[in-house]
Amino acid sequence: MNETTQMTESKEFLDKQPKLYPAHEHHDRKLNARDKIALFINEKIGSFWFFVFCVLLVVVWTVWNVMSPPSFRFDDAQFNIWQYVSSAFQIIMMPLIMVVQQIQLQHAEARSEFSYLASKRSMGENALMISYLEALLKDAEKNEEMRKKIDDFIAQHDDRTVVLPEWMVAWRGKQNGNKD
Repeated sequence: MNETTQMTESKEFLDKQPKLYPAHEHHDRKLNARDKIALFINEKIGSFWFFVFCVLLVVVWTVWNVMSPPSFRFDDAQFNIWQYVSSAFQIIMMPLIMVVQQIQLQHAEARSEFSYLASKRSMGENALMISYLEALLKDAEKNEEMRKKIDDFIAQHDDRTVVLPEWMVAWRGKQNGNKD
């Protein structure tokens, strides 16, 4: 395989690969105004400070309606207004939470698709590099010094890219004839 053929194959391979883009940018472009509002509300309501606000509201509401003079109380002893307000809030928030979960699921799917495409592209590039190295090794048979440099390079990077468990390293050594 000559250098011109290799360069042509590389260009063809890279041209065939889908364009990779950050998943969050793709997902953000697809969001409409309603989705953005739902995410904003969910982000604020799902915060710790909103929880503190709700706890303080319940405490103040309860203390005010239990400890204040009867003429200042706005909710009776059974807290009917509080029950209505909290039920209405829960009824409104349940569908909003489900909408936001759906949006977050779409974002997770976009990230997964991006990861898949990046892995697929990387595997193709690795296969292409291996074929180049094999071609170089064939050409390097004429030059023993070049072959040693390439072998050293491959050995050096082989150990860095693959972390094998100890049992697999021992098994691999036995397969190669080492009795370590």
